[in-house]
Amino acid sequence: MNYNFVLKNAAIVGLSTCGIVMIVSPAQSQVSRIPVNFGNTFSYEISGVCTLIASNGQVIQRLTSCRRTWYQIVYTEDKLLFYDRNAGDIEVYQIGPTGLGGRLQRYIGSARRTWAQITSPQSGSITFRDDNGQVENYFLSSAGSLERPSVANFPITGSRDDAVSNGRMSTSFTLTSNGQITAVTNTRTGVRLAGFTGAVSIILLDGNRRPIWTSDTQSYGVDGCTLGSCNRNDNWSATVPANITGRVGGYAILQQHNPTWLGRVGARGDQFLRWLGSGEGQGTIGAILSIAVML
Repeated sequence: MNYNFVLKNAAIVGLSTCGIVMIVSPAQSQVSRIPVNFGNTFSYEISGVCTLIASNGQVIQRLTSCRRTWYQIVYTEDKLLFYDRNAGDIEVYQIGPTGLGGRLQRYIGSARRTWAQITSPQSGSITFRDDNGQVENYFLSSAGSLERPSVANFPITGSRDDAVSNGRMSTSFTLTSNGQITAVTNTRTGVRLAGFTGAVSIILLDGNRRPIWTSDTQSYGVDGCTLGSCNRNDNWSATVPANITGRVGGYAILQQHNPTWLGRVGARGDQFLRWLGSGEGQGTIGAILSIAVML
């Protein structure tokens, strides 16, 4: 859920299709409220007081040193973006069940001073519209940075063949503009008496070569050729969220032996992505970057 409000000398004008837009007159009301995560409400007073209020009315956090010149505040996912039109400043903060966390990003004097409205049309995305109706779209990363959408041409296709254990794995995929991945993985061995089990994941990177999404890990095994089937093809698919598809700047196909891999990183893509951010996962990030294909 995404909400935003604009603060300036005017009356409340109502709702927009992209969220709640409140234009507040200090003479009529000096307090604006916006629904955020965990069922809480974030309150901003132009006197410089910021308050997080629980659904039962209990005050969770109260800060008395907030900037008094914020022109617009936008909520998306678990973040609040604050915009000071006069100064050209933007600050991004994490907001959780206990209130505003540390500042994630700060843009001092570098934001355009003519943005009339900032909205979040979908989770993680930010749209800026200026006084003349000009629009710029960005994505708000997990680190709070504003990133321009990908300029990749869709469909995106890729393939990779790797030696894995005592055999090989080959995967090819297509990613469409609506976020649909269709893939096929070939697993094979020429060994007569020993097979293997391999794992494959598709990792999507942004333009800065940072992993932003990974598929669920697929696991396929073959037998030794005299014992059973030693060559198989498996079709599989995945759906990439819209707020990720527009940020894709590259990809990697990670194929490896899977005796204990899933037990370490988890089968789901979100588990794998979190694991990549851990100390143990740093070596795997290096491996991913070494095979990454940038678009």
